[in-house]
Amino acid sequence: MLVGYASVSRNDENLDAQTDALKAAGGERIFAARITGSVRSRPELGKLLDHLRAGNVIAVTTYDRLARPLRDL
Repeated sequence: MLVGYASVSRNDENLDAQTDALKAAGGERIFAARITGSVRSRPELGKLLDHLRAGNVIAVTTYDRLARPLRDL
């Protein structure tokens, strides 16, 4: 299963482009958040990680949606 994660840093930003791209890539379940990537505690990312099973693949539109800075990834 392809599991997507979309995020934006501010409440006034739109998630549609990311969620559309993840669905087009075959994302069966998309988790979306409005929270800065520099914050380590992100509830939607935690839900995604809890949802994962063996063989699942995480997809993001750009790596900085998953972690910022890259060393946290």
